[in-house]
Amino acid sequence: MEFLHSTKIDLSAYDTEGLCGGIDFRMHNLTWLEDRGSIRAHKDWTKYVSPVAEYRGNLGPEYNFLAVCLPECLPDRLEIVAYLNEMGFLHDDVIDHVEQERGMAENDELRDSLLESLQTAKATTDDTQPKQTGKKKLQLQIVSEMLAIDRECANISLNAWTKFLELDSSRPLDKQFTTVEEFLSFRVDNVGELFWFAMMTFGLGLKIKGHEMDKYRELTRSAYFALVLQNDLYSWEKEYEVAKRYNLSRIMNTIWILTQEHNTDIQVAQDTCRKLIKKYVGEYVQTVKDVKDDESLSVDLRKYVEALQYSISGNLVWSMTCPRYHKEVSFNQRQLDWMRNSLPDKAISPISSG
Repeated sequence: MEFLHSTKIDLSAYDTEGLCGGIDFRMHNLTWLEDRGSIRAHKDWTKYVSPVAEYRGNLGPEYNFLAVCLPECLPDRLEIVAYLNEMGFLHDDVIDHVEQERGMAENDELRDSLLESLQTAKATTDDTQPKQTGKKKLQLQIVSEMLAIDRECANISLNAWTKFLELDSSRPLDKQFTTVEEFLSFRVDNVGELFWFAMMTFGLGLKIKGHEMDKYRELTRSAYFALVLQNDLYSWEKEYEVAKRYNLSRIMNTIWILTQEHNTDIQVAQDTCRKLIKKYVGEYVQTVKDVKDDESLSVDLRKYVEALQYSISGNLVWSMTCPRYHKEVSFNQRQLDWMRNSLPDKAISPISSG
């Protein structure tokens, strides 16, 4: 894989506990574009939907989510991908802070309005687009920007996002899991994989065809298991607080499933989670080696498999350092300035991060 937009970062200052299996850690060279996209999403949400209490999505004082999880994102796509991913975080927080039944209805609404926005953007020009309000306005803006950059990749990505919302809204609220493997398969199949597939294919400009989708899922399974486990390990405190606040009887988190499956405490469950992460990361590192020169696979599929490994190391370090999971962590000066004031013109590149 050729590295054109990122730089390798030394991880020796962080105790990663072996949870990214020696995978290199890379960061995008234009992180300010993610700052801009994420903050723009919050400002637009506040203006057109409802006020946002705090910025707790993509951004971190040193490492932004996409800058390290998708370090080779094409520069002309980083801002809109950040905007879309920030909308995903906002959506998650909406569901976290309402009753589960209302959350499912929220997914149905988002799915239906996204489909409508996709059809509207395809059928109209900038001069003829009907006026939109609220979430539909924001979704139409996302769809229009993506289609303008790369119509074919945008269609692949947006169709995956629509499917993600459809599956998430249809998941049974009372589903019980007897093993952590069953839970991980459910999480990957119903939520995580499709959303991240949408981010990566558009961000990297990849076109994975339908006939390779089964092979894609087979090759990336262990990586997505590792990503779900990393997320659950570091988001546990946040999700547990929400569960207590709203008196929820169950938590869709691996730590909770492990405590129920093994009748054990949180610390033991977290240790088990770490062991599982190491297992699946090791499996995926081997997959990357096996796939690198396999010419039976398309170039784009091989690029996807290789690029996905950096999501593992990036997600780990971001999770260890981000304000989303660590209340004591703030943002850098540039981010704070942009949050409090107007965003600079897109063509202006900041000299430093502040």
